[in-house]
Amino acid sequence: MNGQRMISQALSKEDILSIFDNPAVLEPYLEKEAITRSYEKNFEQLVALLPLEPNQRILDVGTSHGPPSLALLRREPTLQIVAMDPAKNVLEISRAKFHGEHIDELIAKYAHNMAVAAYLADQYHECIAFKNNITYVQAFAEDVSASVHGHFDHVLASLALHWLIDPEKAFSRFHEVLNLRGTVAITSASWKYKLSDPQLQHEYRFDNAPFVKQFYDNLDVLLGFQRTVSVAEQPDYWDADKVLALLAQTGFELVAYKENRKPVSFGGMILSCKTGAFYRSTSRLKAIDYDQFSEMFREALLKTLREVNPLESVTQYGEMSPYILARKVD
Repeated sequence: MNGQRMISQALSKEDILSIFDNPAVLEPYLEKEAITRSYEKNFEQLVALLPLEPNQRILDVGTSHGPPSLALLRREPTLQIVAMDPAKNVLEISRAKFHGEHIDELIAKYAHNMAVAAYLADQYHECIAFKNNITYVQAFAEDVSASVHGHFDHVLASLALHWLIDPEKAFSRFHEVLNLRGTVAITSASWKYKLSDPQLQHEYRFDNAPFVKQFYDNLDVLLGFQRTVSVAEQPDYWDADKVLALLAQTGFELVAYKENRKPVSFGGMILSCKTGAFYRSTSRLKAIDYDQFSEMFREALLKTLREVNPLESVTQYGEMSPYILARKVD
């Protein structure tokens, strides 16, 4: 493993639930998606790899508030999807969008953030057409075989790998619930590469970009955290070689692999700082007032802008999203 671990391997199930069942945690993620639609673009590219056919049954692992399921249904409107996530809070948002459950209350809840409120309203008007195509299971990926009934033609695990507690067990469970020759499609949270030296792409992280590192340092001071390890020593996302090795180990063969590389925009970098900072804060504090966090975020951001030229990080660092399709072989 070369000293690297998935982020979630430093967390327990209780830790993960304490983060995503905190209603305030979702706001920066929803805000980023409302503005950039970056997750939506990732899901569309991943779904494009799947050999979808009418009326197939799909397991959407780590569905969050439902964007992966929507990407699937846009491609093939007759699919039957079981959307799975361990966090009750995100599943309730997905139910609101696809089934209209408490949708008015949900939009009103985010009325202070017009980007999020408008995004949820737009999503509802599209998703409600698929209310008969999706059901829900609240469970962790490692427990999938005990939580769902029947088998699936495909498993979609989009931006979920870094939350797995036991990746080998989760991949083995995907194998168990797939039909013979069924496929699993995976994309992970983007791992970063240094644009000026592609040969070193796996050795660099977005967190190591000078602006981002200084921002996190400033925020930690405001929150009263004591840094005990350097950013480079913290758990990281898996690289593609590790994912492919684990797939082979758990009974899959590679069907397709593609990469999408792009430079980091200044706006995208700031939004990533916000979502990353909120995750770091809630994972350590367990509970934090969103308004208080937003004020600290603004203060840390302004301080960092005075100290570090953000264009250095934008021009030197980029991101790579991998898309993997593998087939069950035994």
